[in-house]
Formats: sequence, C-alpha cells, structure tokens
Amino acid sequence: MYIALRNHSAYSLLESSIRIPDLIHTAKTLQMPAIGLCDQRHLFSAMEFSLACKKAQIFPILGSNLTLAFKTYHWDLGLWVKTPKGYENLCQLISSSTVSNTDIMREKVTLEQLQQFSEGLIVTTGGAKGPLYSLLAQHKIQEAQETLRMLSELYKNHLYVELQRCDNSLKDLDEACIQLAYQENIPLLATNPAFFMEKKDHTSHDALRCIALGRYVVEEDRPKLTPEYRFKSPKEMEQLFSDIPEALQNTYQFFKRIGFLLEPCTVRIPSFPCLNEQEQLRTESEAGLERRLLKHILPKVSHSVDQESIRNRYMQRLSYERSIIEPMGFSGYFLIVSDFIRWAKKNNIPVGPGRGSGASSLVAFCLDITDVDPVEFDLVFERFMNPERVSMPDFDVDFCQERRDEVIAYVAEKYGKDKVAHIITFGTLQARAVLRDVGRVLQMPYRQVDTICKLIPQQPTHPVTLEEALKQEPSLMRMWEEDDTVRTLIETAKPLEGLYRHAATHAAGVIISDEPLAQRVPLYQDENSFLPATEFSMKYIEACGLVKFDFLGLKTLTILQNAVNILKTQGVSLVLSEISLNDSATYELLRRVETVGIFQLESTGMSDVLRQLQPEAFEEIIALVALYRPGPMDEIPRYLACRHKREVITYEYPILEDILKPTYGVMVYQEQVLKIAQCLAGYSLGEADLLRRAMGKKIKSEMDTQRHIFVDRVLQKQGGRRETASLFFDQIAKFAGYAFPKAHAVPYALISYQTAYLKANYPEIFMKSLMNCDLHNTEKLRLFVTEAKRMEIQISPACVNASDALCRVEGVKRIRYGLAAIKNVGTQAMESLQKERELHGPFSSLENFLHRLSCTLNKKQLEALIMAGALDNLFSHRSTLIHNIDRLLKFGTQPINSDTLFPIETSSLCLQNGPIWGNFETLEYERQAFGFYLNSHPLTSFLENSPDVLTSQNVEKLTQAIRKNQAFRMCGMLMAVKEKMSKGGKKYAFLTLSDGDGSYEITIFSDLLVKCRDLLTPGQALDLKVLGRLEDQNIRFITQDITALSFPDEVWGCQIKSITHIEQLQNFLKTVEPGNVRIRFTLTIPESESILSGILGQGFNLTAQHKPSWKLLWEEK
Repeated sequence: MYIALRNHSAYSLLESSIRIPDLIHTAKTLQMPAIGLCDQRHLFSAMEFSLACKKAQIFPILGSNLTLAFKTYHWDLGLWVKTPKGYENLCQLISSSTVSNTDIMREKVTLEQLQQFSEGLIVTTGGAKGPLYSLLAQHKIQEAQETLRMLSELYKNHLYVELQRCDNSLKDLDEACIQLAYQENIPLLATNPAFFMEKKDHTSHDALRCIALGRYVVEEDRPKLTPEYRFKSPKEMEQLFSDIPEALQNTYQFFKRIGFLLEPCTVRIPSFPCLNEQEQLRTESEAGLERRLLKHILPKVSHSVDQESIRNRYMQRLSYERSIIEPMGFSGYFLIVSDFIRWAKKNNIPVGPGRGSGASSLVAFCLDITDVDPVEFDLVFERFMNPERVSMPDFDVDFCQERRDEVIAYVAEKYGKDKVAHIITFGTLQARAVLRDVGRVLQMPYRQVDTICKLIPQQPTHPVTLEEALKQEPSLMRMWEEDDTVRTLIETAKPLEGLYRHAATHAAGVIISDEPLAQRVPLYQDENSFLPATEFSMKYIEACGLVKFDFLGLKTLTILQNAVNILKTQGVSLVLSEISLNDSATYELLRRVETVGIFQLESTGMSDVLRQLQPEAFEEIIALVALYRPGPMDEIPRYLACRHKREVITYEYPILEDILKPTYGVMVYQEQVLKIAQCLAGYSLGEADLLRRAMGKKIKSEMDTQRHIFVDRVLQKQGGRRETASLFFDQIAKFAGYAFPKAHAVPYALISYQTAYLKANYPEIFMKSLMNCDLHNTEKLRLFVTEAKRMEIQISPACVNASDALCRVEGVKRIRYGLAAIKNVGTQAMESLQKERELHGPFSSLENFLHRLSCTLNKKQLEALIMAGALDNLFSHRSTLIHNIDRLLKFGTQPINSDTLFPIETSSLCLQNGPIWGNFETLEYERQAFGFYLNSHPLTSFLENSPDVLTSQNVEKLTQAIRKNQAFRMCGMLMAVKEKMSKGGKKYAFLTLSDGDGSYEITIFSDLLVKCRDLLTPGQALDLKVLGRLEDQNIRFITQDITALSFPDEVWGCQIKSITHIEQLQNFLKTVEPGNVRIRFTLTIPESESILSGILGQGFNLTAQHKPSWKLLWEEK
C-alpha cells in the first residue's frame, strides 16, 4: 500500500497551490489511511492539517523540508515527526533556522543542529536538491557514500533513501541511489513531491512560481516543474515504481512507525513572578480598591453612613469576583495584565479605559487594568467570567499606537524573549492582487490589467471572488467572452485566488509562555519585528494551550495624549480619567453634532442619530454607542421616541422597570438580558449568561428546551399566562442574538466623551493633535482642515521659516500648518530642516536656504515645498523656481564658509524667467502639494459672481429647493471618487467635492457614472445638476447631470522654444473645443536671451483629463 508523503501545501508560500482540504479529500477518496505533509522550511500548517485529518479520520504525518548547510553545499532533507520529542526537536530546528540565524544562514540548519535535535525524527534524503542526487549528478560518488554514512550514523535506523521519478534529469541517477542504499543497508522510499493536485493545475502553478521568482512565463531559462509534480494516486505510483515495489511498500511501513499526533491541549497560564499569586491578587486588589474609594468614589457621598454602605458594597463585589477568579486559576493572568498596564502608565504611555467584557470586573478596575467602575455603571461580572462555564478570560488592552511596541518590549524583557512572541498571520492573493500578479508574469500591458482589476468590486468585509465578479460585472464578462488574453488571465488566476502570498504578524496578539516557546511551537522571524512570531495563526495557536494577550494600538489615545501634553506646557494639568462627565460645553458640542474627530461618533449615520437624540447625560452616549450596530439599530426609533416622550414607556412585567428605566424601557445591552432572566425567572447570572449564549446560537432544539425552562420559571415566580411568558421569551431571544455588551459600550463612550471634551474646551489644541496623527492621510487632513476653518480656527500656511515639521498651535484659534504634511517631502527631511533653523536661525534668503539644506532635500522634495508656497517668504514667484529647479539644486552644492556655515557669496543666483502661472494654475499645483486646497480656492471668485450656484453651506437655500422638489446647480473641484456596488450588481459612486465653503459628498448612479467617467479626475472643476433629499435634517445630494466647468481666470501655461513646439501647440488645440481656459505662452527666441510672453486670444475647453497630455507636451520640454 502506498502512502503519499511529500505533499506541499499552500503554506509553502508561492511554491505550492495545494489547499489542505483538497489534499485530505483526495487522500480519503483514494482510501489512504494516512497522508503526509512536508512544507518548505516551516510547520505553518501543522495544527490545521492535524485537526482536519482527525475530522476526516485519516492519520496526519508531519514533516518539513529543511535546508542543510554543510561545507559549501546547501541540501534539502525531509525531517518527519515520529514521537512527541521529535515534534519538539523539529520545532527547535525550524525556530533556530529562522529566529537565531544570520541573513546568510536564514532558513538553513547546520549538521551540529541536526545532531543536537535528532531524537524522535525520521529523515529522508530528498530529491533533486537532496545530498545524494546532487552529488551523484556531479559524479561525486564517494562523497555521496560518505554523506549517506554520516546521516546513517546520526539517525541510525531512522534514515530512508528517497527515490523520485518526476523529472527526467533524475532517471539516470536512480540506479546509483539504489546501489548506495543497498551498500549501506538503508531502506528505499518512493516519494513524489506534489506542488499541485492535478495536471490541469500545472499552468496556474507555473504562473505562481513566476510570481515568486519575479520571472515571465515565456522565459525559457527559469526553473520549471513538469506536470509530474502533481499529487499521484497509488495506481500511478505502482506503475511508476513497478521495478522496485519495496520502495512503495516502505511508505506504509514508514507510516506505521509514526507515534505522534498533534492534538489540542489544555490552557497553561504563565506564572506571575511572586510567592503566591492568589495572595498577591488579594493584596493588590484590596489596596487598589481602597485607593479608588478614597480618591474617586467616597468623595461623591457626604453622609458617613452612606459611605460605609458603599464601601461594603464594593468589598462584597471584590470578594465575590475573587471567589470565581482564584479557583479557576486565573489570578496570575490578572496580575500579568495589571503589571504591564501599570508599567505603561508609569512610563506615560497612554492606555485605554478598557475594552470588551473585561470592563465588567471590579478586580480589573482595582488593578488599574480598566478605568471603568463596574459598580457605578451596573456591569455584570458573569458576562466576563461565568462560574458555570469555565473559559479563558480575555482582556483587550488599547495602547497609544506610537508606543505600543515599548510595552511589548517590556513584557519580553520581564518574562524572557524566548517565552514571548507575536502571532503569525498570512496575506492572501485576493481577486485584484492575483490578477495584477498573473498579468505581470504573462507580460500583459499594465493599463489593460489595471482596467480589468478596477472592474472587480471592492468590498473589504466580504471580498468578491473572480467568479462572483464575472457574474456581477457585465463589462468584465464581456471582456472574458470576447478577448482570449483576458480569458487566459482570469482562468490562470482563478486557481491561485486565496492562496497565501506572505507571512506577517497579527496586529494585536502576543503570546506569553512559562517555558521557551520553541519547545512547544515553531517560531518565525518577521524581518520588521524585534520579536519572533508563532508559526501557527490565531485560531490554531490557542489550540496549543498558549495564552494570548491583546496589545491593541488605538490612534485616538495618541491624539488625546498629545493634546494633554500641549496643555501641560501651558500650565494646564488635565487627567482625562478624572474629568467631569457633566461638562455643559461638551454636551452642547454633541447636540450641535460637531462630531468630526470624535471617536465612534463621526460617521454620517451616527451623526444623524446623535442629532435626533440631543444627549444630556453620559448614559445616553453609552446607549448610542451600543445601539448603532447592525441589529440593535432597529430599536433606535423606539428609544428616541421614548427618550423624547413621544411614546409612552411600558413594561411587560412591572418588576423590570429598574432594569429598563435607564434606557427608556428599551432593551439595549446584553447585560439587561441577564438581569431580566435573573429578576423575572430566578436565574443566577451565570445561568442567565448561558441562556443568552443559547439565544445567540439560535439552535432550534436548544431554544425549545430553554423556552420551556424560562416560561416555567417565570410562571412559578411571577404568575400570569404561559402565552405572555412565551411571547416575552421570543422578544428577548431576538434581541439577545445581536445585543451589544454594555461593558464594551462604556469604555468606548468614555473615549468619545474625552475627545468631545477636548474639542469643546481646547479646540485648536485638539484639532492640531488630530492633524498631526493623520499627517500623511490626505483625506483625513482635508476633513480636519475644513472642520478647523468652520470652527474659525486660522490655518497659517506652511513656511520654511515659520512652520515646524508637525502642525503647531500658534495661539488662540490659530494653527501653523506643518511642513511634513506636504506630500512627497518626508517627515525626516522636514525634521532636519526644523533642526537646522533652530540651530542656526531663520533662512535669510533663497540662496541661504539652498546652501544650508543642499544635503537634505532632493528635487522632488524641493518641488513640493515650492508648489506648496513654503518658500514664498524667500522668493514669491513659484513658477520661476519650478522652471529653474535643476539650477537651484546645483547652486545649493556650491562651497560654504566652514566657520559661519553660510554661503561664500561670490556669485548670486541667476534665474531664468519661467511661464507665469495664473491663479488657477497656482492653486492646482498647491492642491497637488497638499492633496487639497489649503490657503485659497479656485472657485471663490467664480462663485461670488454666480448667484445661481448653491454652495454646500448655503443650508437655507438648499432646504428651500429640496422642499419644492426642485433641481439646483452646484459646482465643485473633484477631490475623490469612491465606487460601490449595489445589491443588484450595479455600480454607483460617491464623489467628494470642494467648493470653497467646505466639502460635500454627492451620489452618482450607474448610467450617469458610465457616461461621465472621463470627467471624474481629481482636480477637475465640475458643474452639477443636483436633486437633494432631507434625511433627519441632513442633506443628501444626488446628481442628475455633470459637465466640466471652466471659468475665465483659468490659465494654462506652455513654453515654446522652437518651430516644432508651435506645430505641437497647433495640433493639440485642433482637437479641443472652444471654451473659457486661456493659454499663456512663453516664447524663447532662438540664439537670443530674449523672452516674449502673452495670452492667446481664444479660450479652449480644457479639462483635467487633458492635463497629462499637456504636461507631456510642455512642462517636460
């Protein structure tokens, strides 16, 4: 009987296209009792493969193809796990080859390492890249024999000589291999390395290898695999090895020697370094509670009797929680999390107030893990840890995005770098990516592939497959049907879609272990990380019994901390966890729905609900955060109606009033489901949480059982009719399926409130922090600048003598724009510019600037600074500077005085006159530099002289037109286009436009989108016929027609240096209709330094789509 051993899965990244389910299904169909997996240099798939095999009732044989570095050779060997010790040793070998080795030795092992970790492993000699075939191919027969003896001495009777017949180049070496094996009395083993499942997959696999190697399919001199490197059936192998059947029979004997099965194991919580974890938890939690009581809780209560009652209430809750935590063995887990959070806070690293159900724990509150008082907010501990269902608690901890790695480094130092690791993730070849990769190796034109890719709908949460795209997008199907090249591209890409492309590290998960991790799992070293990662991904690492700690990076915490730091420099000491939750300015800001930059509340939909809610208390913000989710959204209308007393609040059972009154009689939180079951039916909170989970799963048999128990208990405790109790069960069951935990909503609402508090009370400081945290996100920056201007905060222009690298507060309601926010200049270069100015003073002239920064700035950076106007205070004619850019760079390299660090001014900078930019052209270059219009807007004068055009902020006139159901005219500069796909499979788009008063979004549907696509280029001025709709006092725009807008002060420039240029200009303008764009020309007279300039008398209908051709003709001449 033949057992297929040398199978390589898709986890052999970009080397194999075999998916594990397909491999196991085929082996099962062929009635193989076992199946081997031997991925290249790693064990990425080991746990997934083992679990899938167990489910299919087929035995998994684990191996890895490692590279042995011996003398000057690099040979492949198959190492197979025979025993538990062998698994540990293979993990050690793989980990040492990737984590400890230098670049030269990366993913290679030495003979010494093989000797050190040989126990429990079976070794096979490999194929074409193994030592025997390699040496025999070089006619080094004696060296081959010596190498085989060396391996035999090392592995004794755990060595096999592999025979492979999938490549003609190996045929002539077979006999020599067999003779060597017989001479050394080493058994033969027939293997067939499989990198794809069937012959029909060969073409796609060949393209996959080209993607990996950066080669083209048509190249003849590249490494290739024949169609024989597929998965072969026992019948095929019997025919192939009919002359030496023992090699086939040995595969079954090989399988029978395996005594290891990788299975899930119980959780092993790492120990916290202390004498007694339970005693330590008791001591620290009680001390933390006393501190919290004295500082925050008791001062709110004046009467001593009430204070004592409150103290007892907290002490009882603390004791109860510990009575659950300690017997479950989770004391150390709490202490570990508390320790790294306290270290972070001590080192001024911002930490979030909590996240998820962990905020339900008073112990966590006392240990500084959270800043949410679960007693004050009525949070249920059983939602986090249920005594009736033992499971691992899970704290998700938010840290400042910029300093998160410092906390992880602390943990690695404390517990040992060999015991701490990230968790691996795998990037996949999604539809667009695989088309681009395959298109490249097929040498298809980039533009053609790009056009095809853009027809694939983008849905990040539910990625569209190529097969689905063909069904949804008629244009794509038409191309597939009519163009053989496109069909070849798509059909080649389909089998590769979803395969793993690369390995990376999980954004948050970190493993902490009691023992060196390499003894339990293989490790992988990401070159961008200072810590290794486990080779098993999240789902499978937990099956190994290892404990995951989540270190999340939250940008909002960085924004908040930056604002607090600025306030500190101004003498204001602000502790965000201690601010009043009743600040009137904050609630006024929220009621005005000024939510740009406000955590969780800035989406259009959330803003709509906020406008209707008009919040007056923090509890209402918590409810809003919980309700604005798929499912709970259905309860928003009733919540708002009851909140504003448009609907009478009723309770199915009066006893529920205390539970539902804070949310106006509406079920909002999961915790309310638990309390209803407890109060109404006498469930314990642990039982109630099990009921909630059952309701969420919606398994009919389980629901029927739960309904019976619930109704009986309600009737026994409350009386009433069975039908009423059953209907109420249905009501809470529906809600429990999608309800949001209050324990999650409270921390989020706290961060929302903190951001709103800063924006309301320290507006310019908050906006500056927002801008600096998204310095390279043009879309966000545009939004924040627009908001700052709306708030009457002056944005001072970028200037090399006034701006820092980052945005800076210059005073009340004034922010100086940061140089690093200019596109293509780079933060590091702008920091160097700022440091130079701080050390040696402001730049006194253009020449001085060029000399002092000649080594810092390249051509692209200097151009960007000029276009942004950052050099205007040194030289105001931007067009002249751009025209002389090479001269400026050359001048900067002239010698400087080594004593003064200023230029030796023996010659002045001579500049040639360049084309004169009009206002429109100046602003267009400025838009390119910033990504949006920062200092002025090209439509300002046009709109002032066009009373029939409505602007985005002219709410009164817009509302009047909408109520009359009249179409109206709007204009704007196109900033961005976001295409979407409707449920019916039709494309539509959201256009973001800027009109000087602000920015707005407008919807364009499929027919008009197709008709006007050529106009939708960022920077294009658009004239729109619009219909509006009022939705909850919010205006929605839908465009009925779009045309290009040109206006009198738009001027395009060109340089004419020869008769050829004149002919080019004439030919170009023949293709353009008359319009309002004027042509300003600069004519250089040959053999003379004279320059003439002027404006052509006729205007032309030039739009943004003409820009690339125009620049190609003139600006690069």
